[in-house]
Amino acid sequence: MAAANPSKLGRYEIVDEIGKGAMGIVYLAKDPLIGRLVALKTFRVGYAVKDEELQQFRSRFIREAQSAGILSHPNIVTIHDVVDASDEGVTFIAMEYVRGTNLKELLQSEREITLPFAIDVVCQIADALDYAHSKGVVHRDIKPANVLITSDNRVKITDFGIARLNTSSLTHEGQLLGTPNYMAPEQILGKDVDQRADIFSLGVVLYEMVTRRKPFQGENMTVVTHRIVYDAFTPPDQHAPGLPVAVKSALHRALEKDPNRRYQHAGEMAEDLRRAQPEAPDDGNATQDVTQYVPQPTPPRPRPLATLRGAVSRFLSASPAPTLTADERAARPRQARRVAWAMGALAAVAAAGLGALLLLAPSSSSPPAPAPAPAVAPDAGPALAQAVAALSRGDADAALAALDEAERLAPGTAQTRALRAQAEALQTQTAAAVDRRRQRDERLAAARTALAGKRWEEARSAAQAALDLEPGNAEATQLRAQATSALEEQQKREQRAALPAPAARPPAAPATKAASARPSPPPAERSSDPSIAEFVLDFYTEASEGVLAIYVGNDQVVRESFHFAKRISMFRSEAAPGRIDARRRIHPGASGVRVILGLEGKPARTLSLDAAFPAGVLHTLHLRVSKDGEPQATID
Repeated sequence: MAAANPSKLGRYEIVDEIGKGAMGIVYLAKDPLIGRLVALKTFRVGYAVKDEELQQFRSRFIREAQSAGILSHPNIVTIHDVVDASDEGVTFIAMEYVRGTNLKELLQSEREITLPFAIDVVCQIADALDYAHSKGVVHRDIKPANVLITSDNRVKITDFGIARLNTSSLTHEGQLLGTPNYMAPEQILGKDVDQRADIFSLGVVLYEMVTRRKPFQGENMTVVTHRIVYDAFTPPDQHAPGLPVAVKSALHRALEKDPNRRYQHAGEMAEDLRRAQPEAPDDGNATQDVTQYVPQPTPPRPRPLATLRGAVSRFLSASPAPTLTADERAARPRQARRVAWAMGALAAVAAAGLGALLLLAPSSSSPPAPAPAPAVAPDAGPALAQAVAALSRGDADAALAALDEAERLAPGTAQTRALRAQAEALQTQTAAAVDRRRQRDERLAAARTALAGKRWEEARSAAQAALDLEPGNAEATQLRAQATSALEEQQKREQRAALPAPAARPPAAPATKAASARPSPPPAERSSDPSIAEFVLDFYTEASEGVLAIYVGNDQVVRESFHFAKRISMFRSEAAPGRIDARRRIHPGASGVRVILGLEGKPARTLSLDAAFPAGVLHTLHLRVSKDGEPQATID
């Protein structure tokens, strides 16, 4: 049977158990000093007594929870107290108790999540992260389960400061702790992380909210983490067609593999998304209710003619004119404007004594006569507002349709012409972007097909063409690297096959007395083709990364970028020595060799060697680079 809950922890009176994890239990408790309900997140010290690593784990739990105590923001769960009660066998954090649900449960439900709701939630998270980052605190575990939505529609991030507990490389019963789907690539690779890792995780949350799917999916953790580090995410259009361009742009920037190309601050992401947010109804002071994210039916608008008929009838029957409260005017501004216009027109008609407008009043015996057109042009404001909203979310077609309606209602206005120019420019840009994406996808498909058919050169060219269309595309980069590696391997095999078989050595001459002079060098090895000269590169480097270029005469015969590494774990590798072998045909009679070596973090070095290359002779360049980047070269 499960052990009963304790009645108290420290001064806190336990009310109920509300959650359980691998390292402890979360209780609902009451602080008797001020009568406030709190959540107590515990860490059971008993685990740490037998394990030095877990003892350090507990220390970080306390230290990082204390650092989270400096945060005070409306979108962050407040830390009230940290208690290290080792003598009682438990350590716990007292934090704000939040009534509501978490985003994970919402995503798992069948309830609809609209785009305005998703943007509002992500912007609130981004505001909280921007504040925390400014205080030097990085969350490290942004995911839907750590995003609470309160009963008064406010987002609250939880597990600040102790999130490292969930992303540690420590294991418990053979399991890797953490949530791989939301980790940034640098986090998976074990590198130091900063605020940009939180921004990547927030991008994953936004993607999941607008598509109800994760951007990097796989059958197991190994596949998921590999895709996060190396693969491009699935385009959101495949799951949620019609997303605004601005939202897709924010997703691409937040989910960049390279932290330097990502948003540098969460506030920048919030600004971009708020610009993409569809305009709220023109009610002057409305606020979004994030719990009511199922669209509500819009009440029918009264027709202007019916409004005028009713106003005339009420006026002529001496009934008091209808009045609107301030709330009604705020909630229905367009209707209020129509009523005001009708009453103004009615007053003018009455003053002029034109009783003919009585025909506008409804008649039980005959259908109403057509109303005369008003002297003032119909209000094109709503159509223009729709056009502006469509432009803000990147929808050029909807903007042009709204502008056509505005032009019909009020032809030839300067505002309509200016907005139309913007919409047409956006339409051109969107079409160009769609065309570039289409061409990129065609090049990627060609690269994949060529790679499967072992046409390495064709695959590399197609992948490079895709990169020219979209620099930094992860899939194109990976395809180009695979094709280049396979092509180099093929060239090495061909070069090895072309090398002549070693000739049998003649019998050694009888020994004679030793000569005091230095022995003469062996004769140069013959080329496989007596009509050409050949050049062989034997390159070994202890410096793992750089670029090598070799010129024979005026011809560049070798240009290679290199990066040698060895894998030390599933997700980590380290620099290692490496070598490059190459064989090239060169013009007979060329003279002089120039070696240019550029190493990571060091200035380029140039070596010049004297050599002649007669036809039919094979020369070998031995090039060695020490770990500190010092090159040495000799030619045989």
